[in-house]
Amino acid sequence: MFQTCYGHYEQEMNDMFRDQLKNFMVVFLDDILIYSRTLDDHSQRVRFVLQSLQEIQFYAKISKCEVFKKFINYLDHLITERGVEIDPSCIEEVKIWLAPYTIIKLRSFLGFVDLFPTKIYSQLLAIDHIIHKPSQGSNA
Repeated sequence: MFQTCYGHYEQEMNDMFRDQLKNFMVVFLDDILIYSRTLDDHSQRVRFVLQSLQEIQFYAKISKCEVFKKFINYLDHLITERGVEIDPSCIEEVKIWLAPYTIIKLRSFLGFVDLFPTKIYSQLLAIDHIIHKPSQGSNA
């Protein structure tokens, strides 16, 4: 089985946050993405995650943290209140890419347009589902 240098950490996070994954958070390599509909929910979820990490002596690197954002760029996707979409700069890059004329250039192009394994797409779809899920108590 292939394991990255983040394999132990990622497995630990997946085990620890099993019930929260795809409900309000995603773990990929050394990234933890927490998403919420309201500021109060977000505050509680960030606190929960940080306290859980502290219990096993894992700590967030403050210089990498971004909290309470209205939108973020995550794995070349934009995540906003409207949902998840591919970063427009990636689309532009594909549009201007020169036609591959060698097998190496073709492989490079195919690698670029197939950036993310199915696992990442499923996580992004889960985030998009949460964003578009009606609020509790709403008639929608």
